[in-house]
Amino acid sequence: MLVPRRQEAEGTEIEITDVLFVGGANGGGPAARVGRPYIEGVRVTAKIESHLRGPKVVSFKFRRRKGSKKTIGHRQPLTKLHIEKILGWNTELQG
Repeated sequence: MLVPRRQEAEGTEIEITDVLFVGGANGGGPAARVGRPYIEGVRVTAKIESHLRGPKVVSFKFRRRKGSKKTIGHRQPLTKLHIEKILGWNTELQG
């Protein structure tokens, strides 16, 4: 899972308490839950795999008949997470 850049080092385990959505399991498991704004009592533990940069986004400005043009590029800093466990959602799920 890719999220905006986190300050923790690679290999660090983190706990996320602001969970917005938990998906339902196939085959008659617990139903999906949506938080308003967050789901109470659900925590996710994840491990930071790596820090990386997203794809390049190019912005090009052009003013016709003026001879003016400007190209700007941007790459968003991201963190790649591996979800270890989802706690407090009827059963403990491991991924």
